[in-house]
Amino acid sequence: MRTISDIPYLTDDIPGTGGVLKRRIEDFYVEERPLYEPAGEGEHLFVKVEKRGISSFEVARALAGACSVSPRDVSFAGLKDVKSVSRQTFCLPRVEADYVRGLEFEKFEVLNARRHTTKLRTGHLKGNYFRIRVREAAPDAAARAREVLDILGKRGVPNFYGPQRFGSNGRNMLVGRALLRERYHRAIQAMFAPCRAEAGTGIYEGRRYAWEGDYNRSLRLFPQSFVPERNLAIALRDAGADVRGERLSKDAYKRILRRVPKRYLEFYVSALQAYLFNEVLKKRYRELDRVMVGDLAYIHSKRAVFLVEDAEAESKRAETLEISPSGPMFGYKVPYAKGVPGEIEWAALRKAHLTPRRFHMRIGLKNKGVRRPMRVPVTELELTPHEDGFTAAFFLPK
Repeated sequence: MRTISDIPYLTDDIPGTGGVLKRRIEDFYVEERPLYEPAGEGEHLFVKVEKRGISSFEVARALAGACSVSPRDVSFAGLKDVKSVSRQTFCLPRVEADYVRGLEFEKFEVLNARRHTTKLRTGHLKGNYFRIRVREAAPDAAARAREVLDILGKRGVPNFYGPQRFGSNGRNMLVGRALLRERYHRAIQAMFAPCRAEAGTGIYEGRRYAWEGDYNRSLRLFPQSFVPERNLAIALRDAGADVRGERLSKDAYKRILRRVPKRYLEFYVSALQAYLFNEVLKKRYRELDRVMVGDLAYIHSKRAVFLVEDAEAESKRAETLEISPSGPMFGYKVPYAKGVPGEIEWAALRKAHLTPRRFHMRIGLKNKGVRRPMRVPVTELELTPHEDGFTAAFFLPK
């Protein structure tokens, strides 16, 4: 099983634009589009913020601390890039709107706060609007980018997960796989294994000291935002446990892992799901505007799937992006395609040495799984040339 997933391109026959992304933090802008607007009444407070250079988890903790609520009670629809200017909504229980509007923070600003009758949950968003500046690009970069956008606007974008989901050297995915296989000590090792990509940073040194058993020194190096690493280092220190050598029982390591907040453990599992989805998509991405017999085709307007029994009859709907092939975010209850598409899906799961029941985990996590479209329509396309590159803007559904 590979630790890093290389992402192929649908437009790899078009020369790249070259250039640099995120030279400045404002070069990457993302705005969350809500699935619904807050009603203006109810016990839940929807807080819209603009953040710069800070993770969604850090914003949630800062809001929780300022409002004297548990971080577990602060929810949001999805994660946004740390190295970006991002607008997204957080949900807090039983907090006064005027109080939150008056709060000031160093790395994010409260834009608005309105009440709603129900809690904001993961996935409760319509999609995200992006505006990305590319600097130091090739002289004809804008023309190349326009050609790429024209193809993607017509055929859709292969719905791959990007490498940031998997962490340095695939760390997040490896932790998730170890959790599913109930190799709890292996999960802890994956968390702390030093990685060359982090060399020269305090994070690298923090992992190295934890790996060597010097937990107090590692705690001085891990930032407060590194909650899983810090909690594990404290738990391992208190238990007298070693990262490199397995000295405790399986149940003991399981208890240590439970010191990590559930939302982080769920994220590691989702990283593994993303990796497996990518493996399935790699077998299909060249022909995403056609469906095969046995496919569970995704209806974009309804966000639902149906079994394709006559591929020829459904071909027009696939060509016009009304429907697309779907792939599994594997879980213990997700439906599988049939025929050739189903064989591809089962092969990816077997290659990872997993079965569906593994997603019902004894560590207190469970994931039913869901079908995910293998491509997504891209709209609101806009290209602005600059002297040293270009800005591309577009909207992607969730």
